[in-house]
Amino acid sequence: YVVVHVQEHSFFHRDGNDLYCEIPLNFPTLALGGEIKIPTLEGEETFKIPEATPTGETFRLRGRGMPDVSSGRSRGDLLVTVKVVTPKKISRDQRKILEQLAATLPHEQFEPTPRAEHEGKGLFDRVKDIFGH
Repeated sequence: YVVVHVQEHSFFHRDGNDLYCEIPLNFPTLALGGEIKIPTLEGEETFKIPEATPTGETFRLRGRGMPDVSSGRSRGDLLVTVKVVTPKKISRDQRKILEQLAATLPHEQFEPTPRAEHEGKGLFDRVKDIFGH
């Protein structure tokens, strides 16, 4: 008998031949778009984040996952989820800019979801509904 143990990777999560990862980004990159570097099994790859990308958005990079051991020819995909990262400390200038931005944005308004619409949904699904994702 041969026993193989697959060690967890510190960055990628595997599901079959697909790989998953989360990339932390700052708010301006998600709001304005831009190019980022995404780690892959072959090294870093440049990827263009579209303008107005919401946090939690997942992008699929076809053929960047694990090789299919049965055929050897096909590969899984790499699914990259982008998450906004809030800085723990900001400078006075950064605070001033954020306050100016906040003054121009509409205030958040949350309307409760009628109970009948979330019957049978789990807590996570209800929270997603609240934030519109």
